[in-house]
Amino acid sequence: MLGVVAVSSALLLSLGAGAAHATGGGDGEQTPQPSLSAKQETTAAYVYRKKDLGKDAAWRNSTQQYLAATWPGGSWRDDLTLAEIQAALPAGVTLCGEGWGIQQDKAYGDETVFTESAAPLYPDNFIGWWDEETQAGAIFDAEHWELSEVVTQTVPECGSTSTPTPSQSVPASTPSETSTATPTPVAQVADDPAPASTPTPTAVVLALTPTPSATVYSQVLATGDTGGAALAATGSSPLPDILAGGILVLSGAALLLARRLRSS
Repeated sequence: MLGVVAVSSALLLSLGAGAAHATGGGDGEQTPQPSLSAKQETTAAYVYRKKDLGKDAAWRNSTQQYLAATWPGGSWRDDLTLAEIQAALPAGVTLCGEGWGIQQDKAYGDETVFTESAAPLYPDNFIGWWDEETQAGAIFDAEHWELSEVVTQTVPECGSTSTPTPSQSVPASTPSETSTATPTPVAQVADDPAPASTPTPTAVVLALTPTPSATVYSQVLATGDTGGAALAATGSSPLPDILAGGILVLSGAALLLARRLRSS
């Protein structure tokens, strides 16, 4: 009887130790495992050029992918912008035309799952799918779209230059016709030259040729020692003629002086 009790006790002890090891603790309390709903989720979008432009966007039809955006939560986006997509492409690659695909991946973890991992490249380079048993990988969902299905703008055609909206230019105001004032003709009235004063004729007093006066000869009987009677011829005196000429000269000078005084 005692032997049976001892065996039973040993069996119970071994069962208790096994249970404690399975739960990770020795107090009999079970350690809770994190549920999938409690894990952080992040979604990323990649852009790539399709191998065959005539086929749908797909993993098998993709070339090198480029990370365009990440956002928290596990949700798809259909409002990506062309600016985000163009910024992800290498320098010299122009986003235009058809043939572009978008891959969106949902992963457990934060954005570093994508930013610190190499971008996908078919067929071997990818982050990896989440494995519940091994806890490996991170991606738990993925989808592919044509670029035009998930952007808000129209993808421009290749080789086309976007015509800028012409700004309404205000036409330069036509300069008003400047009326050239016709100069009023100035009547240039030439000053009539003052009539040259008629020079007062200078009275040229010509020396009047004294009118020869008749010389009066008188025959005087001369007496003398001649012993004969002889007539002495004597002329009249010239003094009266000289006085008459002087009077005429003075009269002419007086007349000239009077005219000058009158003209001034």
